[in-house]
Amino acid sequence: MTHKPDFSGCWAKLDHGRRHVTDLDDAVRSFFDDADNCPPLVSSFDEKSGFHVFRVGPIPPQLADIQVDAALRVGDAVHDLRSALDHLVWQLSLAGTEGAEPSRPRRVQFPISSSPEDYERARTTASSDVSREAQDVLESYQPYHGAAGRPDNYSGPYVHQLTLLQQLSNADKHRLLTTVLSLSSGAQFFIPSDLLEPVEVTYFGFTLTTTLAPVETDNEYRLEEGAAFARAKLGGPRLPDGTPVGRSMPSLSLEENRPIVPTLSRIADYAELILQSFAS
Repeated sequence: MTHKPDFSGCWAKLDHGRRHVTDLDDAVRSFFDDADNCPPLVSSFDEKSGFHVFRVGPIPPQLADIQVDAALRVGDAVHDLRSALDHLVWQLSLAGTEGAEPSRPRRVQFPISSSPEDYERARTTASSDVSREAQDVLESYQPYHGAAGRPDNYSGPYVHQLTLLQQLSNADKHRLLTTVLSLSSGAQFFIPSDLLEPVEVTYFGFTLTTTLAPVETDNEYRLEEGAAFARAKLGGPRLPDGTPVGRSMPSLSLEENRPIVPTLSRIADYAELILQSFAS
């Protein structure tokens, strides 16, 4: 009788990983909904240009805590997504051995290869008991094929979903917590509209509700004390330096300014696509 693989554990791991992503999103949103957790924007006056420059003020110390919490949650999600694929290959290996323990149990894992040559080596190690037909299906999802016509939303320089998964997983397991950056992605100003002259407002590379073109910034949108956020000419008296004029609306990201939740969801969607290939 042919052994039938059981993929229920794979799907459970995937679903659990998605729950970690949702919980992470909720935790970050809740944190930044509290105004006390958002750095203020303060004004300084540039005598030469006559502009008020709005800069990021003191960074709340608790911001470091949410970055660590987010890094731990990213690790939890990545572990489940990686495990879902490893469990898949274990089940495929059991199918190849008719339910007996795979010949090299400690080597069994989902292969993530950067070249066809690397994948050919994986056929004899990570997936040696998997049928040739199933190995070929796994091969079709390898990073060296690129998007391969499959749906794929990504932010920033293109990196394949499995490559990202491998990088995040290896770093979290063996090296350091995932790097989580804090970005200044918006602002809420408290300046009375009759003082602000919008035609002369310049935003320094941040996404805001404005018709003005953004200007690149040297700090790549990092949320750093003293970073220039915007400048404007105001109608009325000069504001004393250090006057609060609003608050930054931060967000968290992975390296290369990749948004955390969309990036993890992108990986989860790809893992689901792979699992669906063997669902029948």
